[in-house]
Amino acid sequence: WSMMYIRQLLADLPHDTLSPKKSFDDLNRKLHEIESLTAPGIFASLVGLCIDEQAQRVTFVRAGAPRLIHATNEGEVRTLDPDGLPLGLFEDANLEEIESEFHPGDKLVWASDGLLGIRDESGARWSEKGLRDCIASCCYLPSRAVFEQILASVGDYSAEDAARDDWSLVVIGYDHPPE
Repeated sequence: WSMMYIRQLLADLPHDTLSPKKSFDDLNRKLHEIESLTAPGIFASLVGLCIDEQAQRVTFVRAGAPRLIHATNEGEVRTLDPDGLPLGLFEDANLEEIESEFHPGDKLVWASDGLLGIRDESGARWSEKGLRDCIASCCYLPSRAVFEQILASVGDYSAEDAARDDWSLVVIGYDHPPE
């Protein structure tokens, strides 16, 4: 029920804003109001992204979710790390919005905590460092190839019989048009 309700709230948000923070603030207010009327526990961990292709900028907000990795067309790999609590828990989620340039050749990569928490035979976690290292080694490739390389690296790293949490992986690329 909670997820169905959150999906409907997301669908009802205005889509004409370039500010994911504004949308998340509205969603947080609605979730917090519902929580005060019902049993506690309705909250959402989300990431929001707005890409303005004309301005070559990306705006990112996160609410209790893992950070976003930005690989530039020059090969620089950095983390976009805005503050933000899961939505619905508090009246103010203290969301911070980060803007970054987004040029042809750049990639944005987001992975869920389930994927970042993969362990090897010794029990060591793959973590955000493993993701960043993998992205750095292949960020010059097209987006689909980066996606496939990350999954291959996770598969090589993980213990065969390890219990697995859910995995989510998103790679968004501003790929150069084919010549």
